[in-house]
Amino acid sequence: MKRIRLGTRKSKLAIRQAELVRNAILQKNTSVEVEIIGITTEGDIGRNSRSELGKGSFVKKLEEELLAGKIDAAVHSAKDMPANIPDKLDIAAFIEREDPRDVFISNKAQSLSRLPMPFKIGTSSPRRRAFLLHYCTDVDVVKIRGNVDTRIRKVEENEVDGIIIAAAGINRLGFQGKVSEYLDTDYFIPSAGQGAVAVEVLKADSSLRRLFKSIDDFRTRTAVMAERAFINEIGAGCHLPVGVYCSTTDDKAEIVCAILSSDGSEMLKDKIRGDIKEAEELGRILAQKMLDKGAEKFLNIK
Repeated sequence: MKRIRLGTRKSKLAIRQAELVRNAILQKNTSVEVEIIGITTEGDIGRNSRSELGKGSFVKKLEEELLAGKIDAAVHSAKDMPANIPDKLDIAAFIEREDPRDVFISNKAQSLSRLPMPFKIGTSSPRRRAFLLHYCTDVDVVKIRGNVDTRIRKVEENEVDGIIIAAAGINRLGFQGKVSEYLDTDYFIPSAGQGAVAVEVLKADSSLRRLFKSIDDFRTRTAVMAERAFINEIGAGCHLPVGVYCSTTDDKAEIVCAILSSDGSEMLKDKIRGDIKEAEELGRILAQKMLDKGAEKFLNIK
């Protein structure tokens, strides 16, 4: 019986995501065994936030283990992956995307539109911070880091009045009852790949690529690759306040994006719609439209 070693980070959420991949494989392939191997990454060791460490801080170690043959596949949160991956690697599958939205969690307010003052909201994301400052000009936005459990505990212990966090992690860990408000994707535009789980393998391993193709979700792949094309074209990383989200129907793709100043005082926003088969190209076209509108001043592109 073929044994597949899935490498992932050691957090509860990462392990849960690897379990979802394992379950999907076993539903399609009963002749394999799947082992989940927890790996400590740079992002897990450092005290800095994801944005301060840079895109790839939760990915690089997994890719190194994959290239060294210590694991057969790496399971990532798609939003953690840089726009460009090593030449010898391939994203073999995306499982069906979870809810891509951000959520607001608070014991003191039910909606961002009705906040008591003063109000302290925690997030380590420059994108979420910029959106908060744009829509809620008087809030105090403070940096917090830690896993999902830790961030929720900061609310419960009144360290902060509320937090903004990805719905996908909340849902996968069963914390839906903590949510005060789900933030619409046209209002609080998600990070590229948010809610999606990607599986990375060696390009040369054709048999493993075929196996993972059986669990690849077409709509998720289409949407995430379009979002990644936008990010790659515009040259943005996780340290910049950029949101992009692609929604799909049977034959159409629509991409909405926003680029903000770090203090939220300015926002450029646009969208594009077209044939689902051209989704990646639509992402690139939308990025160029944003650059033509003057997005460079927010991105520090020279």
